Amino acid sequence: ASGEDSTDDAVALQARAGDEEARRVGASVDHAPTRRAVETELGVARVLDPALDPMIVGVAARSGASGVIRLFVRAISRDGRFVHDVSLSGDDPATLIAQAARDVLHALAHPSPLGSRP
Repeated sequence: ASGEDSTDDAVALQARAGDEEARRVGASVDHAPTRRAVETELGVARVLDPALDPMIVGVAARSGASGVIRLFVRAISRDGRFVHDVSLSGDDPATLIAQAARDVLHALAHPSPLGSRP
């Protein structure tokens, strides 16, 4: 063990429909905080990617044993003129996804000359 937080890495398992043994094995290695963090990351990317066709969006989410998810989103225009960072915490992935998407889309609709960074 490296001593790092167990939420630093994630492994995805996919089982064939009806393969109960594979589902049982998958359930035995499920780490709920990591799963919730990955679901939040994927949710933000799914919501923003279609809206930000000319943008690159970086997302990182981690969830500790407490269940709190820390979400960071960076949206950057391909030409580098627009940069916007969002940093949120909470325990509900759907709320974090919606808040991050609203924030990035608002900043995109009303950009400041230098973008915005915390």
